[in-house]
Amino acid sequence: MGRASLRYRLPYDWTWNLGVNHLTAADLMGNSALETSGNLGVEKRFEDGRTAASVNVFLTRYDSNSLGSGPNWFGGAQVQVRRQLTRHTQVRISYRFWDNQGDYKVDDMQQNRLLVELNLHY
Repeated sequence: MGRASLRYRLPYDWTWNLGVNHLTAADLMGNSALETSGNLGVEKRFEDGRTAASVNVFLTRYDSNSLGSGPNWFGGAQVQVRRQLTRHTQVRISYRFWDNQGDYKVDDMQQNRLLVELNLHY
């Protein structure tokens, strides 16, 4: 497994991030599998220091010799707004579009997901 990520803070509370993950493993049937993922995002923290908005895009290439002649491609984008309500409570609202296309047609699909999360930290 290999993992690399970069995060850079820009002026005016902007931050960008770039990440790559690479994994070699076995799938559920014991065949070798290779997965490589990349993501790129940008985040803006607002003046109150408690609110942030972000946009991220991601792409994954998954290849297993048990799936057929070629790899599956997963990709999408996510938009998120988060707000720190108290020291221990945070709320997040996000919309994510996800697309899966490849030679293994059984799992090809598109998904739209809206999430509302309440996080409690102690």
